[in-house]
Amino acid sequence: MRGLGEEATFVGGMRVLIAEYAVGSCERPELRREGEVMLAALKRSFERLGHEVIFPKAEKDFGRAIERLSKECDAGLVIAPDDILGEFTEILEENTLNLGCPAETVRTCADKLKTTEILLKNGIPAPRILAEEARGECCVLKPRFGCGSEGVLLLRSSDSCDFVKCEGGEEYISTEFVRGEDVSVSVVASARSSLFLTVNKQFVEREYVRGGVARLKYSGSIVPYEVSEAQERELRRLSAAISRLFKCRGYFGVDFVLCEEDGKAYAVDVNPRATTSIACVASVLNFEVAALILLAANNELPAEEELQVSGRCSVRF
Repeated sequence: MRGLGEEATFVGGMRVLIAEYAVGSCERPELRREGEVMLAALKRSFERLGHEVIFPKAEKDFGRAIERLSKECDAGLVIAPDDILGEFTEILEENTLNLGCPAETVRTCADKLKTTEILLKNGIPAPRILAEEARGECCVLKPRFGCGSEGVLLLRSSDSCDFVKCEGGEEYISTEFVRGEDVSVSVVASARSSLFLTVNKQFVEREYVRGGVARLKYSGSIVPYEVSEAQERELRRLSAAISRLFKCRGYFGVDFVLCEEDGKAYAVDVNPRATTSIACVASVLNFEVAALILLAANNELPAEEELQVSGRCSVRF
């Protein structure tokens, strides 16, 4: 596995903050296992390059912990639910080098309505936003400001909307339901270019909670995942376009559905941060994932042909 070349700026001896919310705060214990997996993968990778990694653990004030620790570090990454990631990223940026997506990008991607509108406006296939009166027999409802599949509901008819209103006062958006295969892609981006890493199979379970309402839950992934050559080319093209469009930096992921009718890839979510799949991605690449993140920060990403993927890894929750 390759680390950094001799010409790179970030060679050994740095202090790197990895602020993972589920591990670093006293909240959201249901996300702790996923958080531990991401944190462990990144920590090992940075340490293999000779860097010291520090991270908050069970802090009552996660933001204050980032502020304190980031002042002691040369660089850092924040991993948190998208709706609160922006504010924590901003704190990090005020005190050290942010190795991930900038706060502005994070805030845009956290707004699922705005993200979808941007994708569609720029010719990137995405599920159409539906007005309440236009919902058909099957549609997807998700929090406008949410994280991954959390809080996402599949409704078999518009009559089921009353159930959603009873669940809380969150603002939801409704999109068409694209029937197909759930996949994601992992990408590393610099200010100049992006590097496509892997296609990942996503396991998304349906928990039927009432009549025609199913709650969707992410439960793991397989990395890498084989799709057709045409689909992979399209996923590469779309991920590069999305990277430029949203000004992504460092490691990020995009969720897609490969439509079962025509094989077309629909972008359903842009994740401006490390995703759970990173644990598997780190184990199948010939580069240290930390090295790629640092090279991206230095605008020195390797050429696509230098990247090799071997083996297969899966994670389940």
